[in-house]
Amino acid sequence: MMKRLFALGLAIVLSPVFAGEGEHQHPAPPVLGKAAETIWTCSMHPQIRMPRPGKCPICHMDLISLKTDVGAMHSTAPVLTLSPYAEKLADVRTSKVERKFIPVELSLNGRIDYDESSIADIALRFPGRIDKLYVNYTGVVVHRGEHMAKVFSPDLAVMQTEYLLEIKNVGRGNLRNSVRSKILSWGFTPEQIEEIEKRGTVEDQLTINAPIDGTVIEKNVVEGQYFDKEKRLFRIADLSRLWLILDVYEMDLPLIHYGQEVEFRTDATPGETLRGVISYVGPVLDPKTRTVPVRVNLANPDGRLKPGMFARATVRAVLDEHGKVIDDRLAGKWISPMHPEIIRDKPGKCPVCGMDLVPAESLGFSTTPSARAQPPPVIPSTAPLLTGKRAVVYVRTAPGKYEGRTVELGPKTGDFYPVRSGLSGGEDVVTAGTMKIDSAMQISGLPSMTSPENFTAHPMKMNMSKTGSLDGVFRAVIAVHAPLVKGDAGAAAIALDTVRKAIEALPEDAKKQELLAVLPKTFPGDIGGLRSVYGKLADLLYRRSEEPGFDRQKLKLHRFHCPMAFGGKGGYWFQDNAELENPYYGAAMLKCGEEK
Repeated sequence: MMKRLFALGLAIVLSPVFAGEGEHQHPAPPVLGKAAETIWTCSMHPQIRMPRPGKCPICHMDLISLKTDVGAMHSTAPVLTLSPYAEKLADVRTSKVERKFIPVELSLNGRIDYDESSIADIALRFPGRIDKLYVNYTGVVVHRGEHMAKVFSPDLAVMQTEYLLEIKNVGRGNLRNSVRSKILSWGFTPEQIEEIEKRGTVEDQLTINAPIDGTVIEKNVVEGQYFDKEKRLFRIADLSRLWLILDVYEMDLPLIHYGQEVEFRTDATPGETLRGVISYVGPVLDPKTRTVPVRVNLANPDGRLKPGMFARATVRAVLDEHGKVIDDRLAGKWISPMHPEIIRDKPGKCPVCGMDLVPAESLGFSTTPSARAQPPPVIPSTAPLLTGKRAVVYVRTAPGKYEGRTVELGPKTGDFYPVRSGLSGGEDVVTAGTMKIDSAMQISGLPSMTSPENFTAHPMKMNMSKTGSLDGVFRAVIAVHAPLVKGDAGAAAIALDTVRKAIEALPEDAKKQELLAVLPKTFPGDIGGLRSVYGKLADLLYRRSEEPGFDRQKLKLHRFHCPMAFGGKGGYWFQDNAELENPYYGAAMLKCGEEK
């Protein structure tokens, strides 16, 4: 409730006026009806529109009058007109919509992992026993063909006997080749098979050799242990090739593309920047972390990088007006979809995997070199108000005039948003004070960031009635309480200026001038001075509320007193609820005082 009252005060200060000015207006359709009529609304619920005075059906407060020019209804975007003083209070600042390339630097966390394509398992297709271990601990570096273990199994003799019989009976036919393939699959090498043929006898032992160069990262048996069929005895990994797995949040995915260069650092390589290339972007989002795994191929010839290490990575990108990554080195190039480090000037085959090379643009890259690419229009990230799928900005169309727009934004790039529609280069977009302008729109019942409709919602031209009441002054005073409690000098000054507007709307008499005399022409810039102004105003208003003919009970306000305020002189204040919050001390002594 306090926020709405504050927004009401801001709406009065910012004086919303909806005019058909500016280059973005559209012809208004003719509207039949009276030239002008008075409607009544609620300061707390501006969506209420009544043809006569009465009570708000929601909160039962007295309705206030609005001057509505029915003939002025149109489909033009809403425009606020601000006085220079109101602009200063709202701290409104703008910047030009520019067309420029915005380099994006994305910081990511990741971890070093094994290259799954360089891992080999040793598992046998028969049960047996480990008679001899040549590799007896994890971490041993082995080379292809080196002995790892000698195993015993009766099944070995059966297999060799079957093979020798086939050689004797069939010779070198297809059946023999079939048996040879089977015995190879059991772990025999071609050299061991040739030895069996020459020897002509069988053995019940087999020497297991390393299938690749690498490091033993798993050893699941000990000497003398029996093992089952298909049990994994060893796992070997080639650590000269590793992967860097990065966790990329879904909002950052538009900045990540296959083939992109990545820089990273680890604690094991202080002061040194390492590089790799993105070779894979995961197809599925992790629902728990809301991230997608991105893989980077790494060369690790010296073995400094170890699986399990953490890494801090940086990805840089420049986007064109269509949101595609611009990479001059890939413009017009052909890339291997499996090995992104393979880049060629023309179509062909990947020398590593034999797959057809594909055009770089098919992988999401812009085909236009940066020298010819069109930069996107961009606005600072502080300009838009984001709500769901909508983005709202305010544009200064003339000195003191601000127009609301719904815009379509691209992905955030650093401190900027690219604009896909709704703005054009050279326009002045509000970058500070946006929420204060939007609050004035909202409290006036007009399209704002909270409106479900766009800014083409047929707003009405409205002006507050010139004749106010003491009730309205009290409601404006209530809005001063919250910023004083928070110690927000800027918001408190705006709210006090709202009170001034409400007092100026009172009928002319000496008592009106007495109230105005309490408010200085320029409010103090410090919170202490503003609290002093409020204290004097609260005292004077309470005396006015005791005058005959004024029913202060209908306002349902609470009056509190702090005996310590203003050097022990004490100070009063008003709230619209019974939960005491001291505006003179704020958080320092929030509950100091009592209700009167």
